[in-house]
Amino acid sequence: MPKKISVTIGRTVGYVLPVGHNRSGEVVPAVVTRVFTKGSDMVQLTPFIDVANDRPMSHTDCSSVHFDETKQPRTWHWLPRE
Repeated sequence: MPKKISVTIGRTVGYVLPVGHNRSGEVVPAVVTRVFTKGSDMVQLTPFIDVANDRPMSHTDCSSVHFDETKQPRTWHWLPRE
């Protein structure tokens, strides 16, 4: 059973760019645009990337993204507070 996460639409999180992206593994900020089930860790995100240097397809919405504290590619996590 997935870990229960309290995330809401509009929250800014870290998104780990997926394998195949020219900056795979890097963390970029992303806004949560949909939470699939209340208490679930699966969300839809809109990442903020460097559009001038990244492939155009890379700035589309990311659907069915799971939470992962270990920051595996194509997952989201909470950004540290400083």
